[in-house]
Amino acid sequence: MSQVELENAELKKPECTRVEATKPLLTAARSTPSLAEELEAEHVRGKVGALVMGARRAQHKGQKEEARKLLQQAFSIDANDCGALELLGDLFMEDGEQEKALKIFERGLKFHPKYSAFEQKIALCHVDLDEMRRDRDRRAQILEQGGIEKWQLLSTSRAFTLSALLPGAGQAYVGQSERGLSFLGAAIGTFLCWSLPLYFGLKGARGDGAKSLGDGFSAALGNMNSLGVLWFWGTLAGWIAIYAYAAFDAMAQAEKVNDLRKQGWEVFED
Repeated sequence: MSQVELENAELKKPECTRVEATKPLLTAARSTPSLAEELEAEHVRGKVGALVMGARRAQHKGQKEEARKLLQQAFSIDANDCGALELLGDLFMEDGEQEKALKIFERGLKFHPKYSAFEQKIALCHVDLDEMRRDRDRRAQILEQGGIEKWQLLSTSRAFTLSALLPGAGQAYVGQSERGLSFLGAAIGTFLCWSLPLYFGLKGARGDGAKSLGDGFSAALGNMNSLGVLWFWGTLAGWIAIYAYAAFDAMAQAEKVNDLRKQGWEVFED
């Protein structure tokens, strides 16, 4: 039985609860089934239940094709089994096929009206379908108004400027907050590495009678040993490099995001 046959299988079975999902059709006139019929019904229930359970285990492992094969076997025994219908609808929802899932859940509710899960999943399908319709309408309207450039593309110049002013700000604008925090932390760390020695050096130079900032800067460096001077210039250069790298990185990340968004829209437009 193919997938289409699964969806359009003839509705043959009587109304049943989840517990009675696989109970065979009994003649209405026979109010008391025989022992043989009860044993046969129990056998059918167990066989279908085992197939559905196996299909659900396959679904949890991500083996959707195996799950569908087991459901085909279950439907060949009972075309309206409650558990099989529910699982088939779940598989359709996982694949984003809400319309097919809705038909399956509606079929399940028709034959198992006391099983409330069908009502809940029908409602979820309607919510998903409404969101999809609104999204299609919104995209169509945006395309009519000039395309995605006016709506969803990021400004690369803005990303560059933000990170040039404060490392990491451009990354946050792009939506990469963790990346932005890394740049900000590096910038703060390197700033402290060169600014604190300079601060204390200027403070000491002022005490020594330096009259201007230039004199104080020269005196502060003069009071440092060769390793201290190397440390100062090295960390200062690193601080400047972080600012520059953060700015260009923010611009590059914005371009990447824009490319991905354009690809998504191209798929939609096709």
